[in-house]
Amino acid sequence: MLDVQLFSANAGAHHLINVFLHIANSLLLFWFLVKTTGAPGPSTAIAALFAVHPVHVESVAWIAERKDVLSTFFGMLTLCAYAAYARRPRVSAYCPVPAFFALGLMAKPMLVTLPFVLLLLDFWPLRRLTLRNPSNIAQLAVEKLPLLILAIISSIVTYVAQHTGGSVVGVDAIPIATRLANAFVAYFDYVKRMLWPARLALLYPAALTVVSWWWLAALALVAVSTVSVLSAERRPYIPVGWFWFIGMLVPVIGLVQVGRQATADRYTYVPLIGLFIIVVFGAGEALVRLPQRKYILLLAGGIAIAACIWRTRTQLEYWASSRALWSHALDVTSENELAHFNLGVALQDQNDLDEAIFHFSQAARIEPQNIGARYSLATLLIKNHTALGEAADHLSVVLRSKPDFAEAHNALGIDYLLQGKLDRAKTEFSEAIRLKPDFAGAHNNLGTTLGNQGRIDDAIAEYGEAVRLDPSLTDARINLEFLQAKQGKAVKSVQ
Repeated sequence: MLDVQLFSANAGAHHLINVFLHIANSLLLFWFLVKTTGAPGPSTAIAALFAVHPVHVESVAWIAERKDVLSTFFGMLTLCAYAAYARRPRVSAYCPVPAFFALGLMAKPMLVTLPFVLLLLDFWPLRRLTLRNPSNIAQLAVEKLPLLILAIISSIVTYVAQHTGGSVVGVDAIPIATRLANAFVAYFDYVKRMLWPARLALLYPAALTVVSWWWLAALALVAVSTVSVLSAERRPYIPVGWFWFIGMLVPVIGLVQVGRQATADRYTYVPLIGLFIIVVFGAGEALVRLPQRKYILLLAGGIAIAACIWRTRTQLEYWASSRALWSHALDVTSENELAHFNLGVALQDQNDLDEAIFHFSQAARIEPQNIGARYSLATLLIKNHTALGEAADHLSVVLRSKPDFAEAHNALGIDYLLQGKLDRAKTEFSEAIRLKPDFAGAHNNLGTTLGNQGRIDDAIAEYGEAVRLDPSLTDARINLEFLQAKQGKAVKSVQ
């Protein structure tokens, strides 16, 4: 809202705010890691990977995904405040922690598992908890209770809001067993995209069936988790990084399915920090005995950062237009209903109607209950005066699903009018007007139908109402003037 007040509809300015927030997040991450680990080299590498990794393009380039960068900004402030509190524990130092956390949750509830991350950080790098003396774990857990209460409240509010809005997919559509199996696969999809960020898309369709190799992913997840726990004594950054990654993805891993995506690059914005920690600190330790270790690490890090920058620039090109974005999504995914639909919308805006019809029809084929695709497809078929029977079938499906859709009744009326089925057309236009009395277009169309039935006075009344409701509706004004002139001539002829 503040952006709109300041910049109106200047998209570049809105985007620039996202970029500034992303830069701030990168700098705060660097500051937090330096202060807690005392390792400026690895901290720089981790923050740099966070700043330029291609999978983060979606969170920054997509202006409407402001909630990602904004919630992370408050999340990073929470980490920094917690680090300051851990150095000098006192009430005044603790108060900013829940305050920043609450702001982060209000921006996006993705941060609900952050209290558990803070408990991991108590183990490393803050060293407030040790394996040899875990006696204070209860005290540290109680310390997180205010944050946990905020997280629970946020989770409940979010679920109720999404469920009320119809975004939560029921277990009848995707069973719990399928969600759990695909969640195991999703974790390794995210790891693969971190290591090889190619074929990235804005939307990856949710699988309605169980992936055949899910059990291998489940075994691998358990195995990696076990190894990370066993390495906790000598390499504490491994379990902290791994369970940071695992835990931060829990809210969006698909157990509670919101929307139709299986995974999303934007979901990795904070979780991948955990994997970056493992990779960077692990590489430093693996090369610790090499005499030229420093130069090898600088070279390897430089190559990795340069490769990420190159891939990020390539990924940014797909965000140049809706057409480029959704065309790319179709190139790298299959059976992507929403990509077909959104590409159809973009093509329709560019008046490329034949291509738009193709993509709307594909969206309707993949998901027959996509009433948006069916409605858009029908209106274009009617506009082209082709396949009017098919258009009527699509609109009938739409109206069975949403009988109060006034625009669909109006479109079906136009379809019947073009087919010469005047009584049916009159019924549909009348229903559209009943549902939406100020629907000027429906009044105009009803006037045309009545005129074709010879009911001139009734037609003039409908045209007049259309003009009254929308004085800029040229068709209605022309139709009204034509009938009034025609009626005047008829009266004069009789006289």
